[in-house]
Amino acid sequence: MANQKLQDWGLPECIRNNYTAVGLTDMFAWQAECLSLPGVLDGKNLIVSAPTSAGKTLIVEILMAKRVYGTGKKALLVFPFVSLAREKMFHLRNIFDGTGLNVDGYMGGMSPPGGFSSVDIAVCTIEKANSILNKLIEEKSTEQLGMVVVDELHMVGDDGRGYLLELLLTKIRYLKTKEISIKTPPCQ
Repeated sequence: MANQKLQDWGLPECIRNNYTAVGLTDMFAWQAECLSLPGVLDGKNLIVSAPTSAGKTLIVEILMAKRVYGTGKKALLVFPFVSLAREKMFHLRNIFDGTGLNVDGYMGGMSPPGGFSSVDIAVCTIEKANSILNKLIEEKSTEQLGMVVVDELHMVGDDGRGYLLELLLTKIRYLKTKEISIKTPPCQ
């Protein structure tokens, strides 16, 4: 069984202290198991399905901290609603306080001063995430992105906005495939 103590997951001390300040020092066994799956800490895809308030966010936060610190690349967190995105942005600012990482949001009429280049962790709505990705593609700078998290994935079936989420995920998948094929040398 994987270790359930937050201190044993290689998180910076300031993040561990921020978790301790909100009363969190341990994780559930299932959370540790998710993080221990082969390749997950190295950037492999992970889909987590659990009831509301079960602890999915902690898994994301640990993976995000390790990915952003470990690669120097940015994380994009996608939420379906402005209210949820704002709530998570403020939460993440508290958790990552003291790390030097800039957590900011793209939602409604809100965009960070300095744009995407000034942000390490971008919290956004589906529409804003699509715009960010389109701009990165246009500027040929998608390599800045090290992690994309989609909350409420079932929204892909939504009649009104599901197509935008599907489009976003399709572009990400295509870019990942293209990245792999570019790195793979042709057969001789």
